[in-house]
Amino acid sequence: RVDVGAPAAMAAKLAEPLRVLLQKRATERTRVFWNNYMKQEIEFWGTNMADIRTSVHEWHAKHVAPQLRSTDASNTTDASNTITNWELAQHLLQQRQAEEKLASLILMGEKMVERGELDTSRHLAQLTALLEQHVWEWNTLDWFCIKVAGKMIEREGRGAAERMTQTWRASPVLWCQRASVVCFVWLCKKPPFAADQFYPLVLQSCEHVVRNPARFAQTGVGWVLREIAKLGPAREQEVVDFLTAQRPHTSRELVQYATRHMKKAAQKQALLAAVGSPASSATEKAAARQATPKATTATAAAAA
Repeated sequence: RVDVGAPAAMAAKLAEPLRVLLQKRATERTRVFWNNYMKQEIEFWGTNMADIRTSVHEWHAKHVAPQLRSTDASNTTDASNTITNWELAQHLLQQRQAEEKLASLILMGEKMVERGELDTSRHLAQLTALLEQHVWEWNTLDWFCIKVAGKMIEREGRGAAERMTQTWRASPVLWCQRASVVCFVWLCKKPPFAADQFYPLVLQSCEHVVRNPARFAQTGVGWVLREIAKLGPAREQEVVDFLTAQRPHTSRELVQYATRHMKKAAQKQALLAAVGSPASSATEKAAARQATPKATTATAAAAA
């Protein structure tokens, strides 16, 4: 279980006005769309991401800032009457509602990472526990990778990327494995990535995660490979080489993701045709048997 410490009751109290704001900005149309789109894996009130972000910043300025405690260990302010962004972020991510989880990610990414309050040296173990226990669907996970993990890597550099990916790809939880590759998607257009700083780490994680036949492990690999292939002919060829070498482990959906923007039609067709081989067909059958819902249920149970 993730421990939020002594201020748990205060976090719950402070979260209430945020909940009111989020529900006030919800619409029935958005609620129906997202609950159907996510196939009831997680419940939505119906607040879009832009309004969640606006709500978080309004709430933080009015309700949180006056009672915010520094994360500096030398701070001696009475902890019973104050709270940290990290304590609030953990509390929000532990909630069952989608919008509260997304609010947590905005708080982490825009109030903590950008100010150096969240980093892998101090928080990786707790972040991993939060992912394993309180994330059980792709929407929250992918936003975490974009809003939090990608920004942490950009701020801290290769060392942070190594710590994150080694920890997450070794996790038995599907969503951590997906995070170990999707955390690079946001960075693919950044100069350090194009300059090869992170590329070997991406391949290491892809080589590990591609062996998991679960759909969302496969599509995570396909997504990051697709972004790499956009970086130019040399990178596109490296993706082709990867898909060829990993053919026994790749699903057809992974290959479709990875080749979506490739220029050479014949090459794309050849890669897709290869997925129909006996080895790849066996992988797809295994993926169909591997119940992602089973992993989801287990993760949700751990969160309860």
